[in-house]
Amino acid sequence: MADLYVKDWKNTKGAAVARLLFVHGFGEHVDLYPEFFEFLNERNIEVFSFDQRGFGYSKQSPKQQGCSGGWKQQLPDIDYHVQRASDTNLPLFLMGHSMGGGLSLQYGISGAHRNKLTGVVAAAPMLQSHPDTKPNYFVYKALSAVSKVMPNFQFNTKIMETKKGTRSKEMMDRLFQDPLTSSVGSLETLRDLINGAQKTLDEANQFHLPLLIAHGTDDNINFYDASKEFYEHVGTTDKTFLSLPDCQHALHLEQEPDRTDYLNQVCDWIHKRATAENPVPTATTSAPNATTASDVKSTA
Repeated sequence: MADLYVKDWKNTKGAAVARLLFVHGFGEHVDLYPEFFEFLNERNIEVFSFDQRGFGYSKQSPKQQGCSGGWKQQLPDIDYHVQRASDTNLPLFLMGHSMGGGLSLQYGISGAHRNKLTGVVAAAPMLQSHPDTKPNYFVYKALSAVSKVMPNFQFNTKIMETKKGTRSKEMMDRLFQDPLTSSVGSLETLRDLINGAQKTLDEANQFHLPLLIAHGTDDNINFYDASKEFYEHVGTTDKTFLSLPDCQHALHLEQEPDRTDYLNQVCDWIHKRATAENPVPTATTSAPNATTASDVKSTA
């Protein structure tokens, strides 16, 4: 398997109470939003993270942009990093944004090491595309067919052109100007992104871990109603739905004070479950800043 870029933020303000493995969204990379991870460190949550295949520094060349290998590679990559982050007695949480949110929900259903998780946080998860950005049916069918013979053929989704990632102009400028962000993905990545999302939505009743879903009401990239549907049909009784009025897609990049309010609610949810008696689930129940972060390559 290809080397993956890994960066961890473990410079907590006090004694760490939990670890969080973060899975980024489509076209993004983990160095895009360091303030988010530093905020978690301030709340004594360590962060483990990695750039997915074909994205950020895990992309070896422009020809690999968005070539994730699909679910057959993405889910085992999460397996590896769950194991990597679970080498202490700290409760471990899995969090994903957008594409990473959808993957995190599926991992909570079928992941090989989901029994190591204390809970899952899904931020604006990809479960269905919003009607404003949903691909034309005939275009999708054509691209899906081509993906079977040309899986690494690259397609520009132009998703960033919606300019509705966040209401913060500063953060939107960062997204557009960052040389590692891109709207390009392989047909295999896009096919599994869409088909896998529907599979995850259909399997909601098989999800049995503590769950927090957060979604902005003004997200026109991933469908708010699909997150509500998953939440309503999920198998766990420990579930929370955090609805963020007027917020757009990237909640951790939103304008203030909504961003800080959201992050505090996520941290409060994690702290409550991390400090509960016997917080780590059993197999039967689960069916730093840049100067201190570790920059390494994983061999997942």
